[in-house]
Amino acid sequence: MPGSFTNRTSSFASRSIDFRGMFSRSAERQRQDDVIKRAMPGCAYSLRKEFHWHMMGLTENNPQKFATSSWIRSQYPYAAFRVACFIHAISILAYKAYAESTREEPPPIAWIETLPTWSFIVYTTYHAMALVFTVLEFFHDCLCNDDLAWYHMINWVIQSIAFNGSIICFVGSLGSLAATGSGDVTAQDWLAVYTSDDVNFYVITASVMIIDVFVCNVTVRLLHLFYPTVFYVLFYAFHIYRWASGFTPGLVALDYGARPEVAVPHIFLTILVLAPLAHITAYAIDTVRWRLMVTCIERHRRRVIDRANALEGIRFDSAATTQYRHLRSQRTARSDSRQVRTVTSESV
Repeated sequence: MPGSFTNRTSSFASRSIDFRGMFSRSAERQRQDDVIKRAMPGCAYSLRKEFHWHMMGLTENNPQKFATSSWIRSQYPYAAFRVACFIHAISILAYKAYAESTREEPPPIAWIETLPTWSFIVYTTYHAMALVFTVLEFFHDCLCNDDLAWYHMINWVIQSIAFNGSIICFVGSLGSLAATGSGDVTAQDWLAVYTSDDVNFYVITASVMIIDVFVCNVTVRLLHLFYPTVFYVLFYAFHIYRWASGFTPGLVALDYGARPEVAVPHIFLTILVLAPLAHITAYAIDTVRWRLMVTCIERHRRRVIDRANALEGIRFDSAATTQYRHLRSQRTARSDSRQVRTVTSESV
């Protein structure tokens, strides 16, 4: 009897050790997650990495980022967002082109020659390509599952340009409205290049691009500022060529013959001040998106671990209680049998 009781006790102890092992494995996984989180690169390391020359290139190991969003499990809302953005962009562009072509009094500068129009054309092209990627990935699971192709690179470049141009036109248009209200003619001359009379060209586009950078998975790199810079260089080179060919610029900031004291510094203002600030804004939004996503994933994993630990604890308590009751009933039965033998021997 004592031997059997000892064996059962050791068996119960071994079972309890197994349950504790499950606890220890869960705790170990949690410790590993904490170590990984502490080992994640900080802001200083990330910035140093961003300024490596190879970061200027268009390299990506996962082209599926160009067609999906990590914020939601189902891609239906993301596909609907892409459809809505494309319909809005192509509709506004077609309507604006028709309205300008039927306009009776010509504006100081042709509509197609303004920076907001150039930016909106790039904006429309970006949403058209993004919609194609999303639809083909959603329905046919193609285009974004192989290696990075040339069309992914073009989409990446024009996203940077569309965001940069939208933010600059937004800030410039608001500044022009404030200058008009205060009667500051000098500020109006400086900001006229960025100004649009259509709210879709500076408010809606900037808002959509901010949401786009926050929702989509495409990474923003600091050295990709090179691509919006090339876009602005081409814009100013176009107007310098027109001025050199004898055309009279309709804006003071583009008149390199009559007002060079405004036109020349305006180039440096756009390329060296406004473009970097807009691109840093995009990088900050992408960094916040990434940090929030990592935080959400870590919290989700910890909730899963806590639930697993709770279930393991319930199983452990249930098994321990059952084993204890079984041992107690056996001891009670043995005690009763001894009392019966004692009473029987005494009666005999």
